[in-house]
Amino acid sequence: MRRRALVLAFSLGCSSQGGADPSANSVAPSASTVLLTPPSGMREIHAAELGRSAQLLGQPDLSSRDPERRRRAALALARIADAHAHPLLLRMLSDEDPEVVALAAYGLGFDCSHERDKTVSALAARAASLSVGDPKGEAKTRAIVPIARAIGRCASPLSEEILVSWLGAAAAQAEAAALGLGDLAAAH
Repeated sequence: MRRRALVLAFSLGCSSQGGADPSANSVAPSASTVLLTPPSGMREIHAAELGRSAQLLGQPDLSSRDPERRRRAALALARIADAHAHPLLLRMLSDEDPEVVALAAYGLGFDCSHERDKTVSALAARAASLSVGDPKGEAKTRAIVPIARAIGRCASPLSEEILVSWLGAAAAQAEAAALGLGDLAAAH
């Protein structure tokens, strides 16, 4: 099984033209080309992420009408997680897309060294507003776990109070609070 996978991977990376010019166009791109090429129109976001530079991300990336573009920008900022990315991630918490909110929360929880109490308060406020305008609660269930874990990872004096108060809430929020409390315990 392992040998077949290696042969397949090798054959995907090799040209079927034998000794022909490697720069010649082939019908199928190699596996490495497919995996490393960013989607069309998102090269700037990809460059910002690879360069670990939040300054390369602009307002059009953060407030695009395309939710996929905003998700990619939030993911890039979460991976960059520096002092310049922090305020942008805080701003992305207010996005209408639950996946963008979840990615922003993940990034904020990854690096909470900037204004812990302010970050925890923003995360808790966003968690409270998730179900507004969402009668089925789908947005809340998608984003509540990353928010709770970010609150726990920040390990602010407010973190424990907020997470303990969630233990008596609905099942999804209570489970998320338990995970956040585990992260809080690990941080201490």
